[in-house]
Amino acid sequence: MSNAPRHAPNARDGEQPPAAGSFVEAIGPPETWSDAMAAADAISALLAHPVDVELRGIAVIVRAAGPALGQRECPAIIEAAQKAFQGAHGRKHAILDLSNVRTFSAMGVGLCTDFAKRARERKLQPILFGLRGDLMDQLRMFKIERLFSVLRSRHDLENLIHG
Repeated sequence: MSNAPRHAPNARDGEQPPAAGSFVEAIGPPETWSDAMAAADAISALLAHPVDVELRGIAVIVRAAGPALGQRECPAIIEAAQKAFQGAHGRKHAILDLSNVRTFSAMGVGLCTDFAKRARERKLQPILFGLRGDLMDQLRMFKIERLFSVLRSRHDLENLIHG
């Protein structure tokens, strides 16, 4: 006679619940490299939030976590910015902080355009901060940097935030 606990049958289908570890055994390892990458992307999407929003002084700061702006990050950043702009009563500036970004896709270029448009709709002045030189060159190609005031130094950013 065993001292192991017995599990009650599942009321829905009359089966016993699976034993510990059997779920992992049932799904097994990914069959292809793309399956493994898709699983890793799904896990990282759950773990890492691609944006940080901060209300400081007279500004709303939307900071991309980086290092890339792609199809996962851009919609999350725009959604967070839109929510922050709605609660930005009394603020004057909308700052897009891209100091952590090392690369972006065409979606990143679109993000910058959309951010500036939404900021202006809320009567906020769009400001671009911390963008690397090569990425700024990409925005200049499409004349998107003209939609923003550009701040280069942290000192200038602090002065702007505190009026």
